[in-house]
Amino acid sequence: MTTRSPWYITRTAILDYHRISTGSTSDPDDEQFDAAKEALLEALRSAHFVGGRRNGLELWRLQGQPRLRLLLATAPHTRGVFPQLVRVLPEHD
Repeated sequence: MTTRSPWYITRTAILDYHRISTGSTSDPDDEQFDAAKEALLEALRSAHFVGGRRNGLELWRLQGQPRLRLLLATAPHTRGVFPQLVRVLPEHD
């Protein structure tokens, strides 16, 4: 999706971020999607590593409000060599 960060950010991660940050249950229009992508890129500046998970993904957290968890795939993928931000999750399930 985008590489303006050290990670490849998937569409699913941007949709997750939009839904969590706005409380919306519907998909965003193009303008809202672009706004969510830009906000997520800005928020990623506060990301810090928490640890590895058994499924091979890394767990990262964002500081600030809302506090969010990030799941990062670091294994090489067909889309390239960048680690991939695959999901954005709320602080607690």
